[in-house]
Amino acid sequence: MASLTAKQLEETIRLVPDFPKKGILFLDLTTLFNNKAAFASVVDIFVEKYKNANISQVAAIEAR
Repeated sequence: MASLTAKQLEETIRLVPDFPKKGILFLDLTTLFNNKAAFASVVDIFVEKYKNANISQVAAIEAR
C-alpha cells in the first residue's frame, strides 16, 4: 500500500473550531481511522520512527 503524503494525511483529519469551548481547535481523528490508506500510513510512520527504540510498553490517555 502506498504511503500518503503529510498533506494528504492532514486532509483526512477533521478540524472542529471552538470545541469544546471557544479558542480550542479540536482534531477529530475518527475521520483518519475511517480511511484505511491514511490509517495504514500513520501506522507505517510510527513503526519506522520507533522500530529501534526498544519500547516494551505503551500508555495512552482517553480523553472522553
